[in-house]
Amino acid sequence: MIKTALQEIETFLAKQTSRAADAAARDRNFDASTALRWHGARISELHARFCNAG
Repeated sequence: MIKTALQEIETFLAKQTSRAADAAARDRNFDASTALRWHGARISELHARFCNAG
């Protein structure tokens, strides 16, 4: 169940466009592109660990 959730989150983050990140950055006044890349990388790492564990 966790592995599936991580895969879904990873897919969702990968589908985000730079336009969406730019809009979030303007609306919320923070660097959304960097946050998206950082969280995407962490989720990818966790997903890979679950894939390799079982």
